[in-house]
Amino acid sequence: MSINIIKSYFDAWNKKDLEMLSKLIDIDIKLKDWEQEANGQVEFINANTKLFEAVPCINAQVLGIACIDEK
Repeated sequence: MSINIIKSYFDAWNKKDLEMLSKLIDIDIKLKDWEQEANGQVEFINANTKLFEAVPCINAQVLGIACIDEK
């Protein structure tokens, strides 16, 4: 995975740009955190829409990025 794609993802997420997020994630994405689970692109976008509405000032500060080249 390209570090540029990761940076673009967090940039779009911090801007709450759901259209760009849709372009950056796989249609079969799976999201699971301590409060929710979403399967597929539509559920992922819906989950983030609800999050952005509930917490409008939410922001992710990326402290570092590590990539492992999976072969």
